[in-house]
Amino acid sequence: MVLLAVNWTNAWIITLIGFSLVVTLLILLVFVLMLFGAIMQRLNAPKKETNLKPVAVVPSAEPVESVDITGEELAAIAMAIQLSKEPQHDNESKVLTIVSNPNSAWASKTFGINNLIR
Repeated sequence: MVLLAVNWTNAWIITLIGFSLVVTLLILLVFVLMLFGAIMQRLNAPKKETNLKPVAVVPSAEPVESVDITGEELAAIAMAIQLSKEPQHDNESKVLTIVSNPNSAWASKTFGINNLIR
């Protein structure tokens, strides 16, 4: 009876030590990753500039010209924007045209891996 010859006390001790070691290291890894995340957020945070001064905006005395755009030009611009936003697709027939050739090297049994010469 080999089953009775096993020292179950040592087996349970080794199992518990191994399990507790894995759990402890996983918890430690979570804390290390959280620490690195906090450090990276501080390093990538935008810098606050404290020397900002208000700037006065003076309206220009020159009138702004109005641009007359025709309806055809607006339609062309809208169509160009629409076409640039859509992904381009080819019109396909959705018909598979796979033709097998029984004389090809892929179908040949002589090139098989398990070719045993007898």
